[in-house]
Amino acid sequence: MAALFAARLLLRACRSGRTALTFAGCPLPPAEPVRSWPRPAHWRGSLIARGEHALLWLYWLTSGYGLRALRAFTSLAVLVAVTAGAFTAWGFKRGSHLDYAGSVQYTLRAATSFLHGPDPNLTGAGPWMELTLRFTGPLLFGLAVLALRSRVKR
Repeated sequence: MAALFAARLLLRACRSGRTALTFAGCPLPPAEPVRSWPRPAHWRGSLIARGEHALLWLYWLTSGYGLRALRAFTSLAVLVAVTAGAFTAWGFKRGSHLDYAGSVQYTLRAATSFLHGPDPNLTGAGPWMELTLRFTGPLLFGLAVLALRSRVKR
């Protein structure tokens, strides 16, 4: 019984081209040509389409296509909380004596202001986290303001 089951699985796998076995009724699949750069134009188009799909999905997730202000404010609060935890763990040098509350204050200042204030002692990862926060914070805040504007306009 087990041999019959194994033979059926092997035949099914061979017909789908997943094995390199050759026996009566199951020839080797033809070899595929090796692709080299530059890729075909349709490949670039699918990559762009995937990027646009991911961008639209993030837009829906963070602000509901500009219609959900609470979603955008929640995304901003989650961003601030996660970044504050990351600053506490990896962003500040050990001698700076900043706890989680100090990290939250620092990330709120970084997320809502365009002016660059005095930096505490940051590690190598700190400026990169701050740069990400300075870009995404105003973006999420702007999405929330646009959602509020569309709510008031109705």
